[in-house]
Amino acid sequence: MEANQNEGFERAYQSEDFADYYGSKHESSATLRFRNRREIAMWTKLLSRLPKSSSILDCPAGAGRFWPFLRNMTSTLVAVDSSAEMMGRGQKVQQGFAPDSCEVAMAQDLPFPDNSFDLVFCSRLLHHFPQAKDRQEILSSFSRVSRGYVAFSTWRTGNYKSLRNSFRRENQTRFFASMGDIENDVKAAGLTPIHIQHKQRLVSPIVAVLCRVNDSMASKSRSEPARVS
Repeated sequence: MEANQNEGFERAYQSEDFADYYGSKHESSATLRFRNRREIAMWTKLLSRLPKSSSILDCPAGAGRFWPFLRNMTSTLVAVDSSAEMMGRGQKVQQGFAPDSCEVAMAQDLPFPDNSFDLVFCSRLLHHFPQAKDRQEILSSFSRVSRGYVAFSTWRTGNYKSLRNSFRRENQTRFFASMGDIENDVKAAGLTPIHIQHKQRLVSPIVAVLCRVNDSMASKSRSEPARVS
């Protein structure tokens, strides 16, 4: 992301108006509701591979779109976002599913000790970063505070949307990564991929990646390739 685009997006993201817009965006039309259900189904299928977690970090939490889903998986849910306005909107909209605590922080600099959570959950963040070093810094931060697993989504190449986007070069704020790029980012962050779940293969660019933190793995698991579905 170019610096001026990034700064402009960050300013908008911090505003109350944007929080109100984003908090209702995914329920604003039949099409968006359908896409939202497919995305939650993707996450449900991927994370069903894990036992129930005692603690989950949702980062970035945004307006709490995934809080009802995550609440079913854990007894302790902690939310982090760079925007207090976004999480405040989530606490209003997602009453009954609100996290046990909300912290304003950047994903690259999480205010938690090492090994604090069973699972770090990250949706709709990494595809905003075209540079590998930025993605790897974020994933390394997640790896540090997790004692078990990291699950994140990103946008990959090899589908209709990435092909269409290749003809649109101006004002891009979302970027597509190859599977090789994703694997390199994961390994650089001290993670090993377990499974990659597509939202809608060949149509949607969104994939969810489930990883183990390397220090928590048995030596046999280190050599197992990620499964893709």
